[in-house]
Amino acid sequence: MGEINPVIQIAQILGGKDDDGGYGEWFKQLEKTRGKQGSDYDYKGWYTSVTPEERAKVLSDQITHFSDKYKMPTHPTFSDESIYSTAKTPGGHWAQDKQGHWSYTPSDYVLSQHPAEELQKLFSGDYGVERDEKGNITGRVKLILPKKK
Repeated sequence: MGEINPVIQIAQILGGKDDDGGYGEWFKQLEKTRGKQGSDYDYKGWYTSVTPEERAKVLSDQITHFSDKYKMPTHPTFSDESIYSTAKTPGGHWAQDKQGHWSYTPSDYVLSQHPAEELQKLFSGDYGVERDEKGNITGRVKLILPKKK
């Protein structure tokens, strides 16, 4: 696997499940309502940056999406919007066209963690579905793979 990235180590420490300002209890509820959560998102960072209303909303529905701001470099759609995106671990890029449809272009770093075939499979399933605030399907996210060098 190689050397452990210090950015990931710090984020894992910050994202720990110790009870801090209600985070531990909230995280338990999140896993009850949404199932086991992966280690590729800094939930504690998100928790401390949002309002109590936003925290409650993600517990009450299955539609609300966590922002890219706290995606870890190991997340399959890690992006340049993440606070963990650096020159050494650059994230991919999300773009929205004039019709409001989304596309994702993974960086070479993301592709080194998640091969193109894995991303294609991910985007061909529910992950690639665009939804409005009510959960209605409005389109598909387009995966744009860089041209092979």
